[in-house]
Amino acid sequence: MLEGSRSRRGGVRTFGREAGPTRQKKRVSAFPPAPDPLSPALTPAVAAPATAGAILAAEHAYYDGLGALHPDSALVHRRRAWFCARTRTRLDEGLVSADRACALEPDSMRNLAVLAEVRFQRGDRPGAVAAATRGRDLGDRGVFAERQLARLREGTPTTDPPCRAEPWPFE
Repeated sequence: MLEGSRSRRGGVRTFGREAGPTRQKKRVSAFPPAPDPLSPALTPAVAAPATAGAILAAEHAYYDGLGALHPDSALVHRRRAWFCARTRTRLDEGLVSADRACALEPDSMRNLAVLAEVRFQRGDRPGAVAAATRGRDLGDRGVFAERQLARLREGTPTTDPPCRAEPWPFE
């Protein structure tokens, strides 16, 4: 075999000369294959209401631990409050977290949007409208802010927030 240069894949480049068999590196994935979502082993876990309660409890425990580790993080308090509002569970704790996030970052539109959502889910429509209006006045004058204000003024707590392309204001 005539010598050539090594290619990036481990074979030999011969530049028109004859060469023997090339060795190819075998690619091995570092991650195991994802399970089939329609697998019978996963289907009962998704459908069982007891499992849904366990998932909610685990998420609340996660946010409780995160809040204990980072008591001065507005992001942690905002995410915890958003989780409480969207799952409609532990709304009193969500309100405390939203208030704490607004106390840590008082001029944050994101914190005010979450505070408005928590107040709305608790049934405090005037407080929700006030928080959303303050957030809009701070600079969010887009279509989303107007739709959210209309929802807070007219909707019920079971109506979902308006769609948005990016995950703002909650990420």
